[in-house]
Amino acid sequence: MCGIAGIVSSSVSDEAFLKALSFISYRGPDDTGFFVKLDRETQKKVLLGINRLSIIDIQGGRQPMSSEDGNVVVVFNGEIYNFLEIRKRLESKHALRTNSDTEIIPHMWEEYRENMLDYFDGMFAIALYDSKKNILFLARDPFGEKPLYYSLSQSQFIFASEPKVIISLADFSSEPDFYAIAKYLFYGFIPSPHSPFYKIKKIPAGHYLIFDLKNWDIKIREYFQVKKIKARDYYGIQDINQKIKENLRVSVKRRLIADVPLGIFLSGGIDSSSVVAIASKFIKPKTFSISFYESSYDESSFAREISSFFGTDHTEYRMSEDDMLEVVPEIFSKLDEPFADSSIIPTYLLSKLTRQKVKVALSGDGGDELFGGYPTYISHVLAELLKRVLKWRRMKDFIVNLVESLPSSFDYFSLDFKLKRFFSGFDFNLPQRHCFWMRYFSPSEIPNILNLDGGQDFVFEDTLRYYKEAMEKDIDFFSLPMYLDLKLYLQDDILFKTDRASSFCSLEVRTPFLTKEIANLCFSLRFKDKIKPLIYTPDGLKFILRDIMKNDLPKRILKRGKQGFAVPISFWIKKKEKLFLEKVFELEKYLRRFGVVSPSFFDFVSKEFSDHINSRKNNSRKIFALFSLSYWFERWVR
Repeated sequence: MCGIAGIVSSSVSDEAFLKALSFISYRGPDDTGFFVKLDRETQKKVLLGINRLSIIDIQGGRQPMSSEDGNVVVVFNGEIYNFLEIRKRLESKHALRTNSDTEIIPHMWEEYRENMLDYFDGMFAIALYDSKKNILFLARDPFGEKPLYYSLSQSQFIFASEPKVIISLADFSSEPDFYAIAKYLFYGFIPSPHSPFYKIKKIPAGHYLIFDLKNWDIKIREYFQVKKIKARDYYGIQDINQKIKENLRVSVKRRLIADVPLGIFLSGGIDSSSVVAIASKFIKPKTFSISFYESSYDESSFAREISSFFGTDHTEYRMSEDDMLEVVPEIFSKLDEPFADSSIIPTYLLSKLTRQKVKVALSGDGGDELFGGYPTYISHVLAELLKRVLKWRRMKDFIVNLVESLPSSFDYFSLDFKLKRFFSGFDFNLPQRHCFWMRYFSPSEIPNILNLDGGQDFVFEDTLRYYKEAMEKDIDFFSLPMYLDLKLYLQDDILFKTDRASSFCSLEVRTPFLTKEIANLCFSLRFKDKIKPLIYTPDGLKFILRDIMKNDLPKRILKRGKQGFAVPISFWIKKKEKLFLEKVFELEKYLRRFGVVSPSFFDFVSKEFSDHINSRKNNSRKIFALFSLSYWFERWVR
């Protein structure tokens, strides 16, 4: 975990650059590194900087690092987990002076250029300056664990781990991109390559960018896509399952390499429990979890069972609404992108708790998307079946009205919530239905907040693009939602949340499930191989993972259903009504300044809030989305 930044400009001062870099010092409080050079051909100054969190080769791993002749310079956020194997490939041709994973990057660039990325097993945001070729090379890891933003104007090219650095250096104002904001209101996050700022973009996961200083232009290329392995590479499902298990063991072992104390996030679910089970074969882990007073959200008994089973050194913290009040200002003072997933609050507290004892933590992120862990996956099967057997047009109004009349529960993932979501998206095709089920505001509701031209259908464009991509890969029909989640929800919600919450606490988080090999193997399996109802669990979710871990985990863990790391924000909004009400309605004045507020904003939001406070509907997702957006405008938009 580090924070990196760079700029190519003829006017920026070293002092201004270092000040901008200091805005993300929490990402790497151990050391600051700095490189500056005047590019002779273009007469532009090239500056690279890093705030380092020292994990591997603490003394020798200072950045920036360069090739032997100094022509290639790199700053790097993340870890290359297979760097020891790659070192052996390089030792005969290059003089390696450290034990750091960073040092292999300039040498791999000299040998393979951008194809070096194919050799890396890691999470990373890489920035490399090749002075001979007059280019900057930027790359982001295959799944998007590490963030990387950029901006290009007529006089500047800037990149950074977070937008706040770019904003402080840019020769333009931080104008919001309201079409990206509309997507945020739908998804609860802003999908790559968009950002909340009009002139700032994200490099998508699995892509690299080449900036040509001489021609002053950029090229973006995709270097990794999930692909099905060829039939000749395996003999059957059991062979793939065995390969997945072997790869997961190797992945966990590699992610235990560190020169500092290390722990594991433990919820007691099948994903984090599997990581603990495998890690316990190599170390005695320290484990960490968050619990809640509200019973439907609390998983702590499962976490304690796993800790006892494997003899881990376990630390647990029980979170309340008072903790929420304390940490929300801390989070939103640093969070320079609106984010509607309220589980960032307990993730931040978990990271804060973990950082008190260790510097690195492993998590189970990615297991749901790869192995089929979300209930929506099996809901699509039911939806398609009902469409065929029911005279839907005739029964639609009756069923929808019946479901909508159900009283609202504020418990986690309650039955009424599931039924209302299910039938609200029933008429959509599969890709649109999947994202509609996950929505915060529907496309028809967004015009009650934002007054934009061109309708609201554009909110589905990212969904449909990835759907088409998945179809071209011949991924079977009911596995398509998993691919959509891999490209959208995992990248820009789950991994964004984990990166920001942990980085704010100067903690590095590693995700063993997210390797290219495991992803390719999982998407080579058909839906019916991954999800098998009535085996292990009633809904059959994550059958493969449960099956390969059946001899390693307690039966109660193998047979427990999906819960998810959610926060009881629905209850807290009612308890802290004034706090949320004031912040949500402040949003109207921010939108009005840009002339994009909807005429119906006040009436619409008042009703949504009133329905929630009076328990007519659970609108906590919508309220927190507006709450987060209001904080973002207040802090970051000038």
